[in-house]
Amino acid sequence: GDTGGAIFDDNERALPCDDRDLHTALAIVECLIAHTAHTYSHLNREGENPFADHVQGITVRESRLYNALPDEFTTAEFTAKAIQLGITKRTAERTLGKFWHAKHIVDQESQGRYRKTGSSNGLSA
Repeated sequence: GDTGGAIFDDNERALPCDDRDLHTALAIVECLIAHTAHTYSHLNREGENPFADHVQGITVRESRLYNALPDEFTTAEFTAKAIQLGITKRTAERTLGKFWHAKHIVDQESQGRYRKTGSSNGLSA
């Protein structure tokens, strides 16, 4: 019948939702978004993503930092960009080591100078 602008039909009832219910639903959605992003990062074909074998274990924040860097950069530039993105200096130092030693997505050109190893489009955030 005519709902007269009501959200529900006459045969439907609204379910109460308190703050706990809402926060639980939002936590579930955040988890699903994280899982979706993780899944999509693994669906990239290697030809499209030169880091397909290395991206596992790289966080969204690390990916954003990587994408914000020029193709060649210094340790100071890396740290400054990290701090700009809300990453502490110590975490930035560990992240640079991770990018270089563990993930091999940057190479050290000389003392304090680094270069991205892949194409300029890099990782996807």
